[in-house]
Amino acid sequence: MNTFPPAVRRELIVAISVALVAISVQAEDTPMDRVVVTATRTANPLDQVAASVSVVGQEDFADVQAANIAETMKKLPNVNFGGGPRIVGEVPTIRGYYGASIALSVDGARQNDVTSPGMRSPLYVDPYFLHQVEVLRGPASSLYGSGGNGGAMAFTTLSARDLLQAGQAFGAGVKAGYASADKSWYGNARAYGGNEMLDGLVALSHRDWDKIRQGDGTYLEPNDGKSDSVLVKGGLNAGGARYELSHQTYKSDNLQPRNPQANAYLAGSPVVSENHIDQKQTVLRGATTGTGPWAISGTLYDTKLEFIDDQGANAAAAPRTTMATKTTGGSLQGSLSFAGAGEHRLTAGVDNYDSRQSATTAGAPNPVNPDGSQKVTGVFAEDEILFGGQWRLIPSIRHDRFDTTADNVGSSTSASHTSPKVTLAWQPLAGLMLYGNYGESFRAPTLGEMYGAISGTNYFMNFRANTGLRPEVDKTYEIGSNYTLRALAAAGDVFRLRVALFDGKAEDLISSTVVGSYTRTAPYVGTGFILQAQNVSSADRKGAELETGYDIGAWQTKLAYSRVRVTDAKTGAGLFSPPDKINLRVRWATPVTGLSLMLSSTGVGAQDYDATALRRRPGYSTHDVFATWMSLDKKYRADFGVANLFDKRYADYQGSMAYAYVYDVGRNVRASFTVEF
Repeated sequence: MNTFPPAVRRELIVAISVALVAISVQAEDTPMDRVVVTATRTANPLDQVAASVSVVGQEDFADVQAANIAETMKKLPNVNFGGGPRIVGEVPTIRGYYGASIALSVDGARQNDVTSPGMRSPLYVDPYFLHQVEVLRGPASSLYGSGGNGGAMAFTTLSARDLLQAGQAFGAGVKAGYASADKSWYGNARAYGGNEMLDGLVALSHRDWDKIRQGDGTYLEPNDGKSDSVLVKGGLNAGGARYELSHQTYKSDNLQPRNPQANAYLAGSPVVSENHIDQKQTVLRGATTGTGPWAISGTLYDTKLEFIDDQGANAAAAPRTTMATKTTGGSLQGSLSFAGAGEHRLTAGVDNYDSRQSATTAGAPNPVNPDGSQKVTGVFAEDEILFGGQWRLIPSIRHDRFDTTADNVGSSTSASHTSPKVTLAWQPLAGLMLYGNYGESFRAPTLGEMYGAISGTNYFMNFRANTGLRPEVDKTYEIGSNYTLRALAAAGDVFRLRVALFDGKAEDLISSTVVGSYTRTAPYVGTGFILQAQNVSSADRKGAELETGYDIGAWQTKLAYSRVRVTDAKTGAGLFSPPDKINLRVRWATPVTGLSLMLSSTGVGAQDYDATALRRRPGYSTHDVFATWMSLDKKYRADFGVANLFDKRYADYQGSMAYAYVYDVGRNVRASFTVEF
């Protein structure tokens, strides 16, 4: 913990001491082990997965009254959502990779945003709609293709069968809540029903918000807005298979800077715009449900994400800009299980998608985000082999071909890449798994990185094209262990530990580089930077992740720690890499009264080693407290909490806006009430 400032260390020591005191109560029961799919594209219990994986469930979002996915997800080791507190600017990061370098999906549909990677979030899913989120850290291209360098995030929305209780044919729920930091109100509602053959769900969400109160009482403004979300999902069980058809929409209107990660009232910052977001996706999924040797699944999807910046009175200085990414794709895979002395499960499949981007400014083609498309087709195979009673070998390989075309400049490129990965796991005793793996991943350059260009002193930023960009390739070694021990101090208690150490090298790392500067002219002031995407020939990426927890009786204790360092292998200069982070969560719950209390403390080390000095951030710690009451019949629930209890003024480390210093949310009092029918 030496990387944390003394004040942060003192606060964390107090919080950890509270957790240790909690381990003195008798046990009652243990939570069910989760089943995850992301690590192998096949279902496995979490404690049997030989990879660095975290899972966030619906209750994790509900316990903290999460307004968005970011504030819960960034508590995970080596997962971050930098870019400031506006939901539009919160960009997911895994092990220091972000944007096109991580694979994102919602219900199996890829969430590609090729128009503004690193500046705007590609994810707009209301936590009320979510069943589970899986995060796979480390090379994932052998299963997911381009974008698997940092790993994968897979979001699964609720279906009626997740909510219906045994013997229940229909249900419904409503939820209302308030948060003080941005004076936001929200309302959720859902209705669901079904039988053994058919089921369906409709869920609605509305939110509105105001300027954001930061630590010490200052405000991030403007930030006036509202959003509406809808999820409709139907399910059919027939012929030994499960089919689901879902449609999801998100629409929001915001008054904010054109770049959502900026403070509009800082000198030289962008003019304020009316920002509109429209995201839609339709997904058809099917999978066999039997217990035979064959398992087949498939997905078809169509998604669209559109951003509109309408400058209104400032139209002459910064006219209306529209940017959209439309992705159409699908996947098909099959698994065949073999029993016997050499038991194994062989899985193979094919993925295909076409991401088309379009962008206009004042009705003309946008020079930074040229019209065009990126088409990717990949085939993969994986074998999970069990042998010797204690050993598991998992080799996988994938071959991808990608074609990138820029319509406006009449240019296109084609390339292909093969991504292997192999994992060896050993279980010397019940509950303990040791593993090691080696994997290679890649991601193709985006249209904007290769062809986007704009120059002029009357722009806030300038960009240079780089048509010679090469695909980014990551080669990583990882060792880790999973350990689950039950009845450690009392019958029914459970101790869990997951540890991973990784050492990787990125070849041709694509990095946004400042290649020059200029003096801005009206409507902007100050110094502007000239950015260009460039390949760093070789970069070293090293780090560690730890997740541990102990459940005993009414107490649940969880601790997560992460560290990552990325350096230029030739010069030793520090590249973009989030700082050390530790999170402690202690929860006490008793079914007798329906009451639960939770403390969550997070410490973030100083990021004082980035070669780009403007990206550096001091360390900080925050502490949150939450209370929940639920009626014994689980029909009524009341939540109250205070996030950032001590009103800490801090700024998240992130990479796409090195010139800005936007502070995060200050003390935030929350309350909500839920009714289930």
